[in-house]
Amino acid sequence: MIVSLAPIEYTAGVTTDPEHLEEKSHPPFGVTADIAVFTIRDERFQILLIERGEIPFLGRLALPGGFLHPDESAEQAAQRELLEETALDADIGHLEQLRTYSTPDRDPRENRVVTVAFWAILPDLGEVRGGTDAARALWVPVDELENDIKAYSGPHGYLAFDHDQIVTDAIERARAKLEYTTVATHFCRPEFTMTQLRRVYETVWGQKLEPANFRRKVEKMNEGFTERTDRTTRDLDAESAPDEPAAERLWSAARSMGSAAMSKAPSRGTAAQPVFHALASTVSSPEPRWRLDEFDSADGAPPPVVGAPPTSSTRRGRPATLYTKGDKDDLEQPFRRPRT
Repeated sequence: MIVSLAPIEYTAGVTTDPEHLEEKSHPPFGVTADIAVFTIRDERFQILLIERGEIPFLGRLALPGGFLHPDESAEQAAQRELLEETALDADIGHLEQLRTYSTPDRDPRENRVVTVAFWAILPDLGEVRGGTDAARALWVPVDELENDIKAYSGPHGYLAFDHDQIVTDAIERARAKLEYTTVATHFCRPEFTMTQLRRVYETVWGQKLEPANFRRKVEKMNEGFTERTDRTTRDLDAESAPDEPAAERLWSAARSMGSAAMSKAPSRGTAAQPVFHALASTVSSPEPRWRLDEFDSADGAPPPVVGAPPTSSTRRGRPATLYTKGDKDDLEQPFRRPRT
């Protein structure tokens, strides 16, 4: 038996009754997108910050970000703000949503502001520049920023808005994702050596890993994590221009990710004022030059000689095999992050 039902008339939840309208109306609020961008450069795990050029928090450090336009998603807004404020393109790396932050007093402006936070990984792309409402953009070592956030903990914090909390959450998310996903490859150029991949883990985690065990974990226990190519660092050397060493062409961060990756940050003495201390940390020291061969085939081989030009006369051992990212995003056998 077929029963016919009278159509239900839908009425939008809007009324012209003034009393009801006043009772049910909501105060206006804004939505922003903030993004924590990580890379490895100058031997260290670093995060991208901007110096705010507008109120509120004029002159304070913050994450890149801004208000959503009516015709874009939160992810599109995060990518646009990153490009406008730092000249970096998030499309070339890994980008994913962190969480939403909606504490009522997180933004001192008149209307309430809710932010959707993202985090991203980009290979080292060199220097950045400020734009739009960012007076400047700068890379800051993560370990130093963590210390500053702890030192300035309190009602005002170290970074603008509630970015202390967003940064802390993003750092932990990045470190944790290395344990059970293949996201570490996004710190690398499209072709990388096993040594370079291992150094990503060591630098982000701040712990030394045993080379042979790491290789076994990647190649034998997590098939699809990486794919071995038929190319070596010697091929890159042959392709490089005479004035462009292949070591720089392969992966700029690799020049500075040796044994120094495990060293602690130097003592800074008395805490400096927020913006100026972070700006001082961007003064770079001369970058060490790495030999092209990374000794991937010899676990006990000596480290590269700092200052040695990447010429054939300085190389020993076999050239290192190049790898690319495999087709897996999750690890079958997760890594265990070393705990101190």
